[in-house]
Amino acid sequence: IYFFSIFTTMKILLTTPLYPREIADIAVYSKKLAEKLSIIHEVSLLTYANHPLKTDAFLLRYALKNQHVFKRIVDYIKILWSEVVRNDIIILQTGTSAAFPAFIISKIKSKKIIFRFFEDESIERKKNTTNKCKLQLIKIIQKVILKYSNIVICSSKNLQNNLIKNYKVKKDSIRLILDPQKREVELPFSRDEVSENLKKLQYVSDILNKGNEDGKISWDEHIEELKQIIQHMSY
Repeated sequence: IYFFSIFTTMKILLTTPLYPREIADIAVYSKKLAEKLSIIHEVSLLTYANHPLKTDAFLLRYALKNQHVFKRIVDYIKILWSEVVRNDIIILQTGTSAAFPAFIISKIKSKKIIFRFFEDESIERKKNTTNKCKLQLIKIIQKVILKYSNIVICSSKNLQNNLIKNYKVKKDSIRLILDPQKREVELPFSRDEVSENLKKLQYVSDILNKGNEDGKISWDEHIEELKQIIQHMSY
């Protein structure tokens, strides 16, 4: 009873570009994060999805991915507006399609923003595109979000140095929180059903076999640090 009484219950909106049944790290992390935070706080999660894994732990809202991009974004913004209005703190994550609309509406409604910068999207996108204008636009958008977020969370010294050197983020607004050790993956198929050919895909294999890693912390430690940040922002 005492443990719960020391925390102020907040209404929190978490945005993510991916969510299970997607198996990317950010998808799995986002679901787990929302579940953990919902033990103390009232949590909503907004994403793009077609057949997301349902849950009773938090409010899951989504815009359908398998529709025209314009309709998808409009639907996302409609849901986003209502969610930003009713929530106290908005947690954004790397992924401009989800983060930037949420950032704009959050600023309009004067909401407190936490931005989890888990990778530099402009660098990651270079692997898949040579469109320099698109890459530059992503970098500009990231720079704006980073500059005007109340708190920026990163998971490594390298990312922290990147934020300070290349994005001119003030050090006192950055919080270094290591990633949790085990990413518990919820696949859209059972492990026994994975075919031999699918197992050969390095990406899936890496995720299936991922366990404790050096330089990580436990989920409980990870969540505790986030809770402290949220509690401080409630004052």
